[in-house]
Amino acid sequence: MVWAVQGCAYVTFAATVAAAQACLIALDGAQALQWNKVCNIFTRFCQQVAGSLVCGGLAAAGTALLSALSARNLFRLYPSLSRPRPHPHRSSSTK
Repeated sequence: MVWAVQGCAYVTFAATVAAAQACLIALDGAQALQWNKVCNIFTRFCQQVAGSLVCGGLAAAGTALLSALSARNLFRLYPSLSRPRPHPHRSSSTK
């Protein structure tokens, strides 16, 4: 379950970053490729894209939080190997 949630977080984040990169090309154009700015012509489109980027960023943050909580709950089930557990028959107080 943890790996599926973590995979969804990565895919959501990657899709949001790819959309943000395409949005930057729409805002500034690409002179080397002779692509003009699109947002000067299609302002409503660029506003909708900006809204979708905000929603994608919130979705990526939400899935990352869900992944962290899921991993935390999973790893709480197993004891830590780095800390030795006290022996149950020895007293914890020293004399």
